[in-house]
Parts: sequence; structure tokens; C-alpha cells
Amino acid sequence: MRIQDSNPTQELALCEANGVAAREVVYASNEHMKKHAHDTLQVTVVLAGSLQEIVGTARVQAGPWDVGVKRPGTEHANDFDGQRVHLVTLEVQAADLNFQGRALQWGWAPRPSVSRQLFRLAKSARAGNVRQ
Repeated sequence: MRIQDSNPTQELALCEANGVAAREVVYASNEHMKKHAHDTLQVTVVLAGSLQEIVGTARVQAGPWDVGVKRPGTEHANDFDGQRVHLVTLEVQAADLNFQGRALQWGWAPRPSVSRQLFRLAKSARAGNVRQ
């Protein structure tokens, strides 16, 4: 279930195949998304700008090339700080997930190498070069 008071200002690309979607979006500066949850696993890379994500009492600041992970059902809010925020998100259907009894936690990693690979995937999606 998606509940949000702010939709992306611009969706640049969307590619879906076999229960996985790659979405490239831009949010305008100073937008706010109230507390909401997604029914998919979310892996997000910040390409430009910065955002704050709030889960419970924890607040994380994420900037360019940072990668965030949210398991399905994680309630969170987002503040898109004083400039446009450009994101790439992979969404995996919850029914396709099997963590073999291990809990996946919410969090952000500063600039891991995988962020550049996700960016290349988004560029391929935008160009229509993604295999199904």
C-alpha cells in the first residue's frame, strides 16, 4: 500500500521485468512525504541532491551515491532538502523475497560501489536497453 502526499516531480524512466522495477525519478526541492510504507523491497541510490529519511525516531541524511534499503512495510517519511533530488530505485515484489529467516534491516550506506552499477542500469532503462 502506497500512501504519500508527494509524487515524483518527474519520472524519467521505468523498466519492469519479472517482479522487479527500476524507477528513475526527480523530486522538486523542499518536498515532504508523510509517513508511508511500500509493499516492495526498496533499494534507492541518490544521484543528486539530498534527502532525509525518518523511520521511527531515527533520521538519516542521504546524499549523492548513498544507497538506502527498506524492507516491505517499513513505515518512513522523507524530506527532500533545498534542491532537486534525483533518485534511482529498484523495487522487488515482496512475494519474490526469501531471506531464509534472516531479518532485513532499514538503513543507508554511504557511497558503496554498487551505486554506480545501479546508475548504469537506470541509464540503460532510460535508453531502452534493458533485457527482459
